[in-house]
Amino acid sequence: MPKWQQRQQYLTSLAPRWAAAAAAIFLVGLTIVFALRQGYSRSSVDVGDMLEPAPPEPLPAAIAAVLAAKGRATGYQSAATLIDLADRGVLRVTELPRRFGVRSYELSQVTGRHDLEAHELQALQIAFGDGGEPVTLSRARGRLARNSRRFSAAVNTDLAARGLLDPDRKRARDRMTVGSIVLLFAGILGFAASAPLIPRYDGWPFLLPVGLVVSGLVGIVMAAAMTPLSDEGLIKAARWRGFRRQLKTTAETKDDPPASVDSRWIVYGLAMGLAYQWGRFLKRHPGAAPEWFVASPQDGGAAFAAFIGSHAASGGGHGGGGAGAAGGGSSGAG
Repeated sequence: MPKWQQRQQYLTSLAPRWAAAAAAIFLVGLTIVFALRQGYSRSSVDVGDMLEPAPPEPLPAAIAAVLAAKGRATGYQSAATLIDLADRGVLRVTELPRRFGVRSYELSQVTGRHDLEAHELQALQIAFGDGGEPVTLSRARGRLARNSRRFSAAVNTDLAARGLLDPDRKRARDRMTVGSIVLLFAGILGFAASAPLIPRYDGWPFLLPVGLVVSGLVGIVMAAAMTPLSDEGLIKAARWRGFRRQLKTTAETKDDPPASVDSRWIVYGLAMGLAYQWGRFLKRHPGAAPEWFVASPQDGGAAFAAFIGSHAASGGGHGGGGAGAAGGGSSGAG
């Protein structure tokens, strides 16, 4: 046979060995994943779907959003906290004169004594740069994005103080998340390490890092299915998910808005990722903006609808992100 054909036959004879080695690496990675899951206890609480016609309890928007997501990360919590504080009289939002047709907004603090929780204080300190001068909303969002770990840690503190976190479940999920990411990156580095072997063995060496990548992906999926919430937190989470469904149904209705809709519903909707739906709702049903929102005189209620819709365009204000209140390692609900 020609040399190229002999070489092809030789490489084909090695294929089972490469496949067996890849399978062994995958099993080792899977063993690591299941070992990291040790200490996680599944909840015996059976909570089904429900529909809550009103907020189950007066919680801060970020805490309610974490519960509605069963402890998983969202990208809306920190920015929604600022809107929550505005709705409660701690901040004021002012629409600035447009530049090149682009709307912009300014946040300013309202003087006085306010009863705030740890994550709300952190949100204010981060957004205003530990100062008291007014700041544009876009700058506040950027600061919150860069300091998401600080905000997440404060959310964790408040969740734990309310008894809504289970320390063992949180530690197990954090381990699982970090370990899975390590396996994933090890596999990615393995592709680079296998590249010099390609001229000699063709693409078969790539099977080895594939085993690590697949086991890492399995771990990430398993971590996403785990919750750090306590049994009490899971019960409350079911109610808040029911209220989220009510918020979405209300925002998507094309009939006259129900009388019970108020600014608190909008705040909770923003925190739970429904900014787009509520922005469209307010365009269909323009009304007087809340007292904490100062619109330009010529815009009226349309300015507030645009303000709410801007949170959808910005991805919920960037807050939280992957390191939100439910992220791995530094997050509480994740």
